Amino acid sequence: MFSTFIDVANFDIKIIRHEESGFYNLTYGFAQATQCDQATRISVEDWLQEKCCPILLREAQTRFGNIFVLANADGYQGMYVPPMIYRAMMMWLSPEYALEVFIHMDIIQEETNLLIDRADLDVSMTNLNMND
Repeated sequence: MFSTFIDVANFDIKIIRHEESGFYNLTYGFAQATQCDQATRISVEDWLQEKCCPILLREAQTRFGNIFVLANADGYQGMYVPPMIYRAMMMWLSPEYALEVFIHMDIIQEETNLLIDRADLDVSMTNLNMND
């Protein structure tokens, strides 16, 4: 079973998700990303040979176990990898994509900071009420 959705870092890219594993179709994402004007022109196989890739893959395998699923069903054939590996590849391919991921991370960080500040304020208010 597969599902598709739009990538929030680039609305022109459709992600294909293998539902059983939760992995994303790296082959399809790679093909879409290399069509972008500023994307690096390289194959999945070449990316896998990059110096940083074995380290990333080894770390992902340590954390998640199996990190590759090959699927050939319902027209969604390709190599499927955990979302973390998918995003790393997409960021490496496209500086624009990487920038969008960083912008989203900054937004998440700011929202987290606001939640922490609000929680600290709630604790302070509770302490004030207890002292009354």
